[in-house]
Amino acid sequence: MILPLFKGNLKGNWVVGLIILLVMFMYFTVLTSMFDPESLDGLTAMLEMMPKEVIRAMGFDNFGNTFTTYIANSYYNFIAILFPMIYIIVVGNRLIAKHIDSGSMAYLLSTPNSRLNIIKTQACYFLTSITFIFFILTVYGIIISEVFFQGHLEILPFILLNLVTMFTFYAISGIVFFFSSIASDTKQSLSFGAGIPIAFFVINMLAKVGFYEK
Repeated sequence: MILPLFKGNLKGNWVVGLIILLVMFMYFTVLTSMFDPESLDGLTAMLEMMPKEVIRAMGFDNFGNTFTTYIANSYYNFIAILFPMIYIIVVGNRLIAKHIDSGSMAYLLSTPNSRLNIIKTQACYFLTSITFIFFILTVYGIIISEVFFQGHLEILPFILLNLVTMFTFYAISGIVFFFSSIASDTKQSLSFGAGIPIAFFVINMLAKVGFYEK
């Protein structure tokens, strides 16, 4: 791994990661504060004022009957998918395609480091940053849940939920990184690296609203 390049990635992308985390923290806090340990009828009644298709697309049509299932269905069906995807698309494009597009890749290749080492360093940073985001999100989620509703969160299932979501984004990041690596400019990189994950996201939302139901 090329440590100066890794540090350069960290310096160039930490603001994006921080913004994504802060937005996710905000939504998690708001949704947690809306939970009623006695009943979810009030929240369900409030959501009924919205179009049913929108509610289904965002995964708000079934909150379950426990705090853990409420968080899983209200947060991890939409928010925890949308914002990490934005991070992955933006940063994945920057790691390779942007260097090619701007010409800075030529400077990297002029160093004694091989192309393989450059790719490995960028991939290592990508996976490390995704892991860090979900680690911080997991810790924050546990703390906030205990502050608002102590003892209501099933911690082990919550950790497993974050692990599964993180592994899902490992796979998505592989798609983004692949097209960032083979593209000749950022336009091509974003066309496929962003287009395919977004298409998956949209298809999933359409499936929730019963688009394919006869």
